[in-house]
Amino acid sequence: TLNDYWSTGLPLLAAVIKDPAFEKDDIKLTKDRLTAELKAAPSDPGRYINELVNDVFYPQGHPYRNTSKEALEEVASFNRADLVFEHKKSLNASAMQIVVVGSMNQKELEKSLNDAFGGIKKAKIAKTAVPLPEFDKKDNYRFEDRSIPTAYIRAKVTAPGVKHKDATAIRLMFEILSEELGEEIRTRRSLSYAVYSYIIQYSMGIGVLSASTSKPKETLEAMDAVIKKLKTHDYPKEQIEEYKRVFATGYFLTQETHASLASAIANSVFYFGSADELYEFPKKLDQVTPKDIKRVANEILVDMRVGVI
Repeated sequence: TLNDYWSTGLPLLAAVIKDPAFEKDDIKLTKDRLTAELKAAPSDPGRYINELVNDVFYPQGHPYRNTSKEALEEVASFNRADLVFEHKKSLNASAMQIVVVGSMNQKELEKSLNDAFGGIKKAKIAKTAVPLPEFDKKDNYRFEDRSIPTAYIRAKVTAPGVKHKDATAIRLMFEILSEELGEEIRTRRSLSYAVYSYIIQYSMGIGVLSASTSKPKETLEAMDAVIKKLKTHDYPKEQIEEYKRVFATGYFLTQETHASLASAIANSVFYFGSADELYEFPKKLDQVTPKDIKRVANEILVDMRVGVI
């Protein structure tokens, strides 16, 4: 957010990015703060439920696995030299991109960005595909018993990533699933004040269902019923079109500010090499049919791993 202070703010930002101080006192303070947060994580069931299901979702050594216990060991082991090394490795023009949303003159903008960041050198990057978490039918849930009035439920499924041909249909399917979970579990049955689903789409996709409830058995049964409905019910085209309108409204609202638009463009550039994908999305959404929703639901809402506290 540098529009009004571009000429003075950009050089300061660039200086911190290119040559951070990594003061020893700052590192110690940050490590102490992070250590305290990680130690406190298990005491917050609303947060810890994600770690619980991740323990069966991601195998040991998977790059997306990050439990507070494992993170504590990592924080304790690194020092300033490690931070400096990692920073130098990451300061690579081949692995960096800049997205600016503002009202500045483009030629002046490009010149100032080149002045600020043009000296960063390029180096080859070794790209490794993120492996899909393997499903183990003998180890697909975690349960933790606590004397608390509310149960926390989190379920995860492996899904295709952002570049998959069905990525848009899958996003819409999870939006419909979230609406249906809320309608059935929160509105009709009053079993939960917070129930929803969503998908995270990186190069690998992660589908998530979440609920907090005083009646976990009934809520799990209701979640199962909603999933079965999504897999078997033939939604009329008019109903799918209404879901599309709601989804598209939220999609456009997230791009109202310069900050959210910059983030959306950066995501499109990162995965597709240009901003075109961002602007093509509404057209792709129009092409999704009721049969697509039913098909992707049957393909993806399987092999679910579940955590309950």
